[in-house]
Amino acid sequence: MASTDEAEINKDIQLLEQVLTRFAVSSEDQLEKQVKTLMIPVLTKLSSPHEVVRKKVIEVLGHINKLVKPQPSIKLPVRELLNLFLDGNANGLVSNFVMVYLEMGFSRLDLKERVDVAPLLLKNLSKRTQNQRETLIPLFLSAIEHISIPDKVEEMKLDPKFEFASNPEDTEILLKHFADTLLAQVTSNSDDITYGLSKKAARTIASKTPSKEYLLSRKIGIINFLSKSNLFTENEMGFLFIIGSCDPHHTVVQKCEDALKRIKIDYEDKKLVSKIYSLFQGSVDAKDVPPEEQRQPAHPILKGKLVNSLARSVEAANSFPSTIQVIFDCVYGKDTSVKLKSSAMTFIQWVFRQANDKQITAMGPVILSGLLKLLQEMKSVPESTDSNRLLSFTYPAIGLLSRRIPAFFSKDLSILSLMFHNLSETKNEGIQSSIQEGLTMMCPVFRGASKENMDLILQLLEGNSAKDSVASRYVSIYYSNRLLPFSSPFGRMNCLLSSEDSIPIIRDEASKGLRPFSWREQEKDILPDPSVEWPDFLEMVKYVDTIVQKRRNKGVPVFAKNTWKLQGVLHVPCYEQTIKFLRNCLEIGATKLEVKPWRYVRDLLGNEESSLVLENYVKFLDGAMDNSSVSSALTHVASEAILEILSHSLNSKIGEHYAKKNNWISSFIYMNGGHEARDNLAKIIGINVKNLPKDELNSFLDKIITSIHEENDNWEKQLGAAYAVGYVIAGCLKHNISIDEDRILTALYNLYQLLPSPSTTSSNVESHISLLLATVQSIGWIGRYSNLSLIPTGEEWEEKARSTNNYKISSRKELTKRLIVYKLSKLLSHADTRVIERCAIALGNLILGDREADYKEEALKSLYSTGNTKNYEIHFTVGEVLSIIGSGWRSKAAYDAQFEVEEYQNADVLPKSSGERSKTMENLLKEILSKQLSGDRTRSAACIWLLSLVKFTGKEEEVKDQLQTIQTAFSYLLSDSDEITQEAASKGLVFVYEEGDAEMKESLVKNLIETLSTGKKSGFKLSADSEILPANITKTPEGGNVSTYSQLVALATEMGQPSLVYRFLELSSQHTLWNSRKGAAFTVKSILGPEFMEKQMAPVLPQLVPKLYRSSFDPNPKIAESMKNILKSMVDYKKALTDFFPQIMKDLLDAMVTNLWRNRESACSALTEVLQGRSYQEVQPFLGELWYRGFRVIDDIKESVRAVAKSFLKALSALTTRLTDPSLTNPIQVEKILSELLPFLLEKGLISESQDAREISLKQILTTAKVAGHLLIPYVANLVGVLLEGMTSLEPAAFNYLSFHTDKMDISQEKFEEARISISKHSPLNETLDVCIKYVDEKNIGEVVSKIIETIRSGVGLQTKVGAARFLVSLAVQKQELMSPYSGKILNTLLGSMRERSPVIRKSYASALGNVAKFASQKSYKNLLDKLIALYGDVENDDLRVTAGVAFLELIKRSNDQMRANFKSVVPLFYFAKNDPIEEVKKIFGEVWDESGVGGVSLYLPEIVEFLTTSLSSDSWNVKKQAALTFKDLADGSSREMLKYLDKVLGMLVGAIPGRVWKGKDSLLSALSSLSTSYSTEITERYKDGNCSPTSLVDTIIKECKKNDKEYKRQALICLGNILKAFPDLDQYEKTKELLFPIALGKEDSLGSDEGDSKDKPLNFLIRGQAFVDLGYAWAKDVETQRQYYSELLDLLVSNVSKNIWSIRLNIFSSLVLFFEKLNDDVSGKIDESQATGLLETMYEGLGDTKYSMVREGALNVLDSFVVRMQGSALLESQSQNILKKMSEAGNYDNTLQNKIHLIQQKITEHPSKKRKNE
Repeated sequence: MASTDEAEINKDIQLLEQVLTRFAVSSEDQLEKQVKTLMIPVLTKLSSPHEVVRKKVIEVLGHINKLVKPQPSIKLPVRELLNLFLDGNANGLVSNFVMVYLEMGFSRLDLKERVDVAPLLLKNLSKRTQNQRETLIPLFLSAIEHISIPDKVEEMKLDPKFEFASNPEDTEILLKHFADTLLAQVTSNSDDITYGLSKKAARTIASKTPSKEYLLSRKIGIINFLSKSNLFTENEMGFLFIIGSCDPHHTVVQKCEDALKRIKIDYEDKKLVSKIYSLFQGSVDAKDVPPEEQRQPAHPILKGKLVNSLARSVEAANSFPSTIQVIFDCVYGKDTSVKLKSSAMTFIQWVFRQANDKQITAMGPVILSGLLKLLQEMKSVPESTDSNRLLSFTYPAIGLLSRRIPAFFSKDLSILSLMFHNLSETKNEGIQSSIQEGLTMMCPVFRGASKENMDLILQLLEGNSAKDSVASRYVSIYYSNRLLPFSSPFGRMNCLLSSEDSIPIIRDEASKGLRPFSWREQEKDILPDPSVEWPDFLEMVKYVDTIVQKRRNKGVPVFAKNTWKLQGVLHVPCYEQTIKFLRNCLEIGATKLEVKPWRYVRDLLGNEESSLVLENYVKFLDGAMDNSSVSSALTHVASEAILEILSHSLNSKIGEHYAKKNNWISSFIYMNGGHEARDNLAKIIGINVKNLPKDELNSFLDKIITSIHEENDNWEKQLGAAYAVGYVIAGCLKHNISIDEDRILTALYNLYQLLPSPSTTSSNVESHISLLLATVQSIGWIGRYSNLSLIPTGEEWEEKARSTNNYKISSRKELTKRLIVYKLSKLLSHADTRVIERCAIALGNLILGDREADYKEEALKSLYSTGNTKNYEIHFTVGEVLSIIGSGWRSKAAYDAQFEVEEYQNADVLPKSSGERSKTMENLLKEILSKQLSGDRTRSAACIWLLSLVKFTGKEEEVKDQLQTIQTAFSYLLSDSDEITQEAASKGLVFVYEEGDAEMKESLVKNLIETLSTGKKSGFKLSADSEILPANITKTPEGGNVSTYSQLVALATEMGQPSLVYRFLELSSQHTLWNSRKGAAFTVKSILGPEFMEKQMAPVLPQLVPKLYRSSFDPNPKIAESMKNILKSMVDYKKALTDFFPQIMKDLLDAMVTNLWRNRESACSALTEVLQGRSYQEVQPFLGELWYRGFRVIDDIKESVRAVAKSFLKALSALTTRLTDPSLTNPIQVEKILSELLPFLLEKGLISESQDAREISLKQILTTAKVAGHLLIPYVANLVGVLLEGMTSLEPAAFNYLSFHTDKMDISQEKFEEARISISKHSPLNETLDVCIKYVDEKNIGEVVSKIIETIRSGVGLQTKVGAARFLVSLAVQKQELMSPYSGKILNTLLGSMRERSPVIRKSYASALGNVAKFASQKSYKNLLDKLIALYGDVENDDLRVTAGVAFLELIKRSNDQMRANFKSVVPLFYFAKNDPIEEVKKIFGEVWDESGVGGVSLYLPEIVEFLTTSLSSDSWNVKKQAALTFKDLADGSSREMLKYLDKVLGMLVGAIPGRVWKGKDSLLSALSSLSTSYSTEITERYKDGNCSPTSLVDTIIKECKKNDKEYKRQALICLGNILKAFPDLDQYEKTKELLFPIALGKEDSLGSDEGDSKDKPLNFLIRGQAFVDLGYAWAKDVETQRQYYSELLDLLVSNVSKNIWSIRLNIFSSLVLFFEKLNDDVSGKIDESQATGLLETMYEGLGDTKYSMVREGALNVLDSFVVRMQGSALLESQSQNILKKMSEAGNYDNTLQNKIHLIQQKITEHPSKKRKNE
């Protein structure tokens, strides 16, 4: 066995020695081959069990290392190494060595090989050791950005390269390394904190990261790889993107933020939440983790981002205890910041909202303790924007927590107390606002607090209600309204005290608390609720008294600059509100016990305890009386309350109390001020006379009677006395208190004297009016309870007074009843309404006291006369008076609320009326029905009088007998032109119905229905020859006034309940008059009670409610208001809209398409309201029909209908948007709506003939696309197709018109089209298309592409085609992975459409082409390039060449790598095209060339030359010309690489030149001259003879110079000059002079055709000038030639200077310079003096040229060359002084020549020969 092992060992050793030998003898070229062949077998020997063999292997590998490492170009067998590594049989030693060589060899691979191998490195990554992973993953990262991922997951699974992706463990390890790389930072200090990493992980990454730039490239590579791959879930990628979004480098941040926008992270994923928490907290101090592997917490900036992510996850909110750990770390961690704390507060609020009850109960108190600690710490922190922001989050967080754990807060009030304290102490308004927000959220928590705690809360509220802090006072009142019920005296008193606040928001909140309200848990605000219980009157009075006593003891708080006057201890506004509220409490208390207020008060007085409370109430009222002015509002309110309580308690202590204070009360009636409060105080005295002692009563009565008569006294005293005397005497008469008749007579006499005489002009002075009102009123009250038998009726006295002294009397004996009545009657025409009303009432009182008065008819006549006025208040007053006259005390209008308290309840105690009443009532009815209603001026008054009679005396038999007639009158008055008359008539009809018995009601209903519905005449005549109601009044087509009532009848009869018409009439009133003082009395009681509604109306409500609801939106506002009043009174308005929603919708939809415009309009208006806030279940059955019919009415023929239709569609759009938003509506329901809605909008809406419908459709599509999210995916394809087509159809028609008139606008068609496109970029269509791109996926990409292709091929219109191209570009940019399979199809479509007429469309297609091509296969890409080259080859179409250029430019920008792979085929074209003769084409291909980055042409010179050679032989002259220009450009570059092709190029050019002249042939000459110039040396050396020799070239060009085409001749001469210049040693002078002399001299035959033509004259000069130049170049250096021809040439040049224009002279000068420069020294000596003199004279002439500086400069250059050449000669010496002189003169004239002259002077004076001579 040992021998076998030894043999094996020897064999292995021998093999290894042979390997060493082979490496030793291998040349450098063979080394790579040997490595690839032998490395794998050698490495396998490492698995040998023999130590000797392994050592030998290591020796061999060491030798290989020495050979390979210094030569990085040697590639290693990486694939074989990787296969060996992946082989499961390789042991650890083999694997380790393989890893070394993998790392070495991977970087030596070219890019394509690295990309192919890189994914294989990750195979079975989870099975590798940590060290191996740390090598493999960085290798993968080095190629990651170039790795392309299969588009489809299925393809990826089949690709063996991506086997790692199917192993979750492998991907998890890879993602973890990605995260570590993104977290890593390159630092110079090893002690720096490695945020988010362990020390070990940081060292690992640092070892593979040579620089910051390298790390940055790796991060960007990872981000790009993640963005374009589908290997990982969105959550996995999102976690990494969150990390990257906090990187220090902006590029990484931007890419990650963009990536985050494109994905949707599921923050409810437990795994993701766990990773976020782990990264945030790290694992420092974790017991089960080694110190080296313990990870640091995340960086504070990243923590902020992570916390914001957690604040979007319900799962995170319920991850106890991690939630608390993160919160406390943010708030109290060592690296925390104010910004991080603010983020924590956001998270805390999220946790408090989203954590379940179990979690919040566990961690809520802990978090709360942290928040309270933070608040305590923040007290010592200086105020700043950040600290304020932190606090503004903290307080609302506490408020939120209180909602979740209310029991914790309600038990301990310390937190509430702290927040109230901080609220009052904080000065910062922002923080105050946040504390206020927190407190308002906490409020509901304390509703169930214990009595002990509630008392403490009330103390807090009371204390804060008086604080200086506005927020404190506001929260106090806020709590009072929401914590305490309306019945709480504390809460209401707090509101009352706040009513005096100077801050509006506090006063508003207080006013809310003074109206009955209730609160519900789900409501943010209190809601009005009339049904709630009021505070108990006695309890409220007690609490008010308590507050008053406190204020007396502690003082009145003053805050917020309150400037209101104090009355006692309360400010005036508060005192007023308190009195009013207490009065309401008293009234509600009585109502609650179902007794009248007077009975309630008397019951309270019967109880000792409550009697004491009432006494306090009275004292409170007494305290409100203002001693300074009786006109103050507070005095008025207090006097009313005193009058009320006194009238209820005359026979009690209260009556006695005010009897004792009679002098005090009477003092007020004499004060300054108006009559309102004075009237109340006088009445107080009047009703309380029974409690006054007899002597005091008589004394007071005498005083006031005397005060009336004292004219010199002040008028206020007189006014008070006038008010008091009437009430006092009336009180005595009512209570049968004996009173001296003489006092009554004196009082009446004095009052009478105050009445103005009929002939006296009425005074409008307020004092006079007030006194007159008091006087009239008192006269009436004195006569109210007595027939005034103490004075005569006075027929005789009346006649005498009227005839002699205008009703004036001088003694009491002269006073009669008639005089009083007559004066009062005359005052009924007074200018002041109040006077008229008081007089009418006084007349009524007089007749009420004297039912048998003889003056009754006169009084009635005067009252009837008031019917001519249009003041309706007067009519109501007169109506009440007429009812009193007709029925006496039987009239309901006869009662006074204070004087007849008990009597009002018991008719038996009222004064009896005589039988005369019946006759009076009959006469009244007859007068009104037969006379007053027939008068046009009195009809309105008569209607109201009749209404009053029915209202106040409807129980009278005389009235009941006339009910049918009265109803007929009222029914006719419904059509009156006056609105008040109509409504008064409608109310009258209701009262008529109420007063009838069952039989009467049936008859009334029948007659009314017949009258209103048909307008039938019933025989009732208002006059002998007229009818109020025309026969056709009910048929008014446009909704006349009677249409309201006609509709009411129609509704009632349709419901089968004709009597409903009375209820409708009752409810239809809308005029503000019925809310006035008088009109409010005519509010009728409901005819049909709740029982009737429940039993009889319920079945018909489904039919009635929809019609009423629609009619409540009638275009006629009167009808609308009436119908709305009816509906609201019959049902709960909001509830009915929900209960009867289907019926309402059906009715409205039907009405939308009726023939009546008013129905269509009202239906649209109603839909606008009824659709607000509706759910999916409610509207889904109607949604499609709503849109369909909405588009019909939006195009209605009537403008008003169209207007409301717009509003309706706006509301429908808002509803639809909400219902298509998956975040607000169930996604399943959204899908159903989208399936119905989108096809309709696309197929009907966008192509509607109505412009409005199209705009609304477009807007709705855009909005729906934005909110529908991924549910839009099934509709994207159709959406894209329709939107693209709509871009043209929805464009304003004006653009099409303007496109045909661009010439008139002085703008090109292309510019105009560009402007149109620029405008369209802002179209909502484009915005919608951008949204659609987000939802293009693998399921719909095929359909989308098909729609785009179809649009490109068959779409019509500029906007559509350009829009399709733009959409393709956007799709290519945003959905790269989806486009690849369709790229070929798209490219073919775009190429096929490149010949569009519009250049804008072509450019758009070209741009799309470039963006799509980057996904194409190599074959498709090559085919694309070939077609674009062919497109450029269309030389007849310049626009197509531009389009090709744009396409190439886009291709280079978007797919540079693919383009570079095809450079050999396209670079020649680029180089060729950038020399295009068309400037636009040349410019675009110049950009293409620059963008391509080709730089020099040497790399692609063979291809370029080949291309140009082919082009030069083209049949097209333009192509030949361009090829020649390109050759010229090539030659100008002087590339040495060009020498390889010199033979070919030069031969081609020389061969192409002979022949006839064609347009552009001169470019061949230019190319030849450039080639000759750039490669003259090579041409001279290579071509001694033949067509390409210099001599042959000259001969060729000389031939071309003889062509007749002048322009071509000129170019040939230029070419000849360049060639002669390029070959200076060439002697061709004899040949050229024969050609050039005649041309230079301008001989006819030499200049070509058309000699002498004026148009050719400039060209002739150019030709001749060039000939002179060429002579200079042709001047040979050969001595013999010079000797033979120098004199001839010099004479020619000199002699022609003066003969030619300045430009030719310049050409001659340049030739002279060349002449002297080339002149041989031997020959120069032969120039004689005459020649020199002639030359110099000519030059002097040039120096003296005053017009052209160039001529002077040219002459100076000739002198310079002459001086240089002739230096040392005697000839120069003889001419030097003259030369110097002439130059000096020229220098003085032209300063620009000074430097040149100075140099020539130096050459003349400093020449050696000159120096010797001077010496």
